[in-house]
Amino acid sequence: MTTYLSSSAKQTRAVASALAKKLKRSAVVTLSGELGSGKTQFVKGLARGLGIKQTITSPTFILLRSYRLGGGKKRQRATFFSHLDLYRIKKTSDLDNLGLTEILNRKNHIIAIEWPEKIKKLLPKNHIRVFIDHYGNASNQRRIKIVGVS
Repeated sequence: MTTYLSSSAKQTRAVASALAKKLKRSAVVTLSGELGSGKTQFVKGLARGLGIKQTITSPTFILLRSYRLGGGKKRQRATFFSHLDLYRIKKTSDLDNLGLTEILNRKNHIIAIEWPEKIKKLLPKNHIRVFIDHYGNASNQRRIKIVGVS
């Protein structure tokens, strides 16, 4: 486990961007933390680290957004990056039409999942877990714990 301290959204994105460079071609990254802890900021950093230039927004209401990765070394690692936000999901059957099992088993596909607690039985055993929580007295201070990176 590696722990980082962040005092801004920019620092949170930088931690995630550094992690992106270590990801393998079929990585699943889960993000846990309370509402407003910085999970989406972390996903924005992952996307930047993977070379995605598009604006990253939370898929809270549509559940899933996917982005094609560019060429070069990043293309050798993965072809797509998907961002799932499961905040609004009440039960796993709500995901039946999404094809979540197929998404989780895709090769050459990096996936970031917010609120993974809702599907923990479906997650691959070797996924990377990111925990973000508030620390200290300032509202912008975060502690980021990353587990499962080799």
